[in-house]
Amino acid sequence: MITDKIQNKTGRLAMVALFTALVSVGAFIKIPMPFMDYITMQLFFVILSGFVLGSKLGALSLTIYLVLGICGVPVFAGGGGFNYVLMPTFGYIISFIFASYAIGYISERGTPSMKRYFFASMVGFVLIYAIGIAYKLIIMLCYIKTDKAISVLLLSSVSIQMPIDIVKCFIVATVALQLKKVVSKMSL
Repeated sequence: MITDKIQNKTGRLAMVALFTALVSVGAFIKIPMPFMDYITMQLFFVILSGFVLGSKLGALSLTIYLVLGICGVPVFAGGGGFNYVLMPTFGYIISFIFASYAIGYISERGTPSMKRYFFASMVGFVLIYAIGIAYKLIIMLCYIKTDKAISVLLLSSVSIQMPIDIVKCFIVATVALQLKKVVSKMSL
């Protein structure tokens, strides 16, 4: 965890705020995709938050992001506000907290290595998809009351979005490992 090098609380809180902002910005870096809305860069910053901030501060950063969005600050890819809770994609936002915590937890234990970091990012990836897709299905079936799009949802997630996100997991694990090496040589 990179924030171990930052000794004061102000520096750690600044890093928490930085990652809240990065995930917010990542929501607006959108790549349109067929059969779905778009892919954002949020996953990249969510995973990186776990590596850089660790389990507790990473989860805190993503909790702040979620609360800001629910309070109406337009930080989510589709805006903000309490009504966003009923959007099919809100489950992904909830999952960010758990993913960042899990990634931080795994990366805090043992020696940093590409194998460990890629495994941690894949655990976060699985949490994001499991919670996100489950929430999306519940909202679509119970609130929107449609089952027409379920096959398209699963097809787009498996065939289009997942392979792209697995590549992102590898890239962010590589970036985090290199960042860890650079920061460990610095005296902050």
